[in-house]
Amino acid sequence: MNNDLCLGDQFLWKFVDDTTASEIVPRGCDSNTQVIVDKFISWSYENRVQLNSGKCKELRISFSKQPPVFEPIIVDGQKLEVVKSAKLLGIITINSDLSWNNHIDEVIKKVNKIIYYLIQLKHANISPKDLSLFYVTCIRSVMDYKWSSDLL
Repeated sequence: MNNDLCLGDQFLWKFVDDTTASEIVPRGCDSNTQVIVDKFISWSYENRVQLNSGKCKELRISFSKQPPVFEPIIVDGQKLEVVKSAKLLGIITINSDLSWNNHIDEVIKKVNKIIYYLIQLKHANISPKDLSLFYVTCIRSVMDYKWSSDLL
């Protein structure tokens, strides 16, 4: 597939079948997000790429005491859901206030599930060396991957 998707001056992140577009809207200005979305929809039709509008979300980040009101974004005749957090590229969860809370909660949940297996292995009298290997391979690798990818 060619990397020919260009949406002008907007920020665009692409990875395999995942695309994220963003826009900085100065105070008192209107958003051009619908124009960006319309260009992406046109590109997807021209390139026979099927857009899954059910997975499309809108995440608004604003530090203003009174966040601006924008028109809803329309995809395939439906308004996009405005969410408080979204997963980007299947790796990191970003919140509308740019906090790490949801991301950290997800990592903790995932690691806790794996720790259960470590406990079961310990009860089965697996050697400490093998327990350590399980920890490094299955638990620490998840934490290292999640944290190191966050720093990119």
